[in-house]
Amino acid sequence: MNNITNLKERISKFIHDYETKGPKEEGLGPKEAADRLSTFKGEYYLLDGNRRQFNDAQGLIGIPKEPFSELTKMQLEINTLEKLYNLFNSVCVETEVWDTYTFTELQKEPEMINSMRESVGRFTGEGKKLGKDLKKYAAYTEMDTTLGDYNNLIELVEGMVADATNFNDLHWKEINDNIAPKDAPIPYEEGVENIKFKMLHSAKLHAFKEEVMEIIDRAKNQKKALEKLDKIRSLWDKDYIFNFRQYKDKNIFIFGSTAEITDNLTNDQNEVSGLQSKKYMAPFMDQIKVLNDMFTNLESTIKKWNKVQSLWSALEPVFSAEDIRKSLPQEAAKFKNIDKDFVKNMNLAKDIKNIKQCCENDVIVSRLPDLEKQLYECQRKLNT
Repeated sequence: MNNITNLKERISKFIHDYETKGPKEEGLGPKEAADRLSTFKGEYYLLDGNRRQFNDAQGLIGIPKEPFSELTKMQLEINTLEKLYNLFNSVCVETEVWDTYTFTELQKEPEMINSMRESVGRFTGEGKKLGKDLKKYAAYTEMDTTLGDYNNLIELVEGMVADATNFNDLHWKEINDNIAPKDAPIPYEEGVENIKFKMLHSAKLHAFKEEVMEIIDRAKNQKKALEKLDKIRSLWDKDYIFNFRQYKDKNIFIFGSTAEITDNLTNDQNEVSGLQSKKYMAPFMDQIKVLNDMFTNLESTIKKWNKVQSLWSALEPVFSAEDIRKSLPQEAAKFKNIDKDFVKNMNLAKDIKNIKQCCENDVIVSRLPDLEKQLYECQRKLNT
């Protein structure tokens, strides 16, 4: 009799302590509530073990078994709460692991991001299956908020680490200047290998998803634009060359048609002009200016060179005629010198071939104004 009285007193005290000091105590944080549930669960199993022993003894001597309905009720409540707090603890453990991931690791192993996304989806699905009463607990609210935050952050990081983005110091600085709290800046200057997922969470990027996505979109557009600029630069540096043709049956080579060169120049000027008008290209105006200056030089040099070749082509057959050389000996002598410089220019250009290099060659470019002036003078003499 004393044993059953003692057990009932212990159960009564357990229930009282559970109601007043257990996981449902008002103002208790979710993690501490989870710890208390674990503690009370251990106490419950101890009492339930004593209850089973007592019921077994009652059965042996033929006494009706004491139901201990209060303890059974506690079992149902603990088991129900355990569904919530087990899920809560799993989310905490998983996100703590994610917090240790570095930006570099996520760049190199995108499957890590896929795994994180799948876990968020699984946890969210399990949370939705919990009863309405459980969803009133702070643990559920905190877990649901955490999963939402991490889901947004995972989406942002996926965009940052994508090959198409090229997220770099320019963009990290923008985040620190406009989004991250001043007391929790992202240490990008120390290298992205030192940026941990936890830092991105502490910087509240998930709370500014739209703003961060705009930065990511700018990064993607900038990468595409810079690749276009690099391609244009490379074509003029390496690929675009002058085409030459033999002049009559002489050992002289002059330009073939430059129409394709002009078309390429116009197209590239339009391409760069279009990029120049984009707001996201503001940080790269220096690069654009270099290309625009190059285009201006190419355009003016090729135009002058074509003019020189046109004048020379018109005058060369004239001064090749013996009667003209005899009737205009001084002009013929001048043209002979002009002809030598013109052929030297064309031979040098033929050796170089590359259009940009030719148009930036000091020897070639410096001769063109004098050649043009002297050829015009020869033409004027012929017309008088």
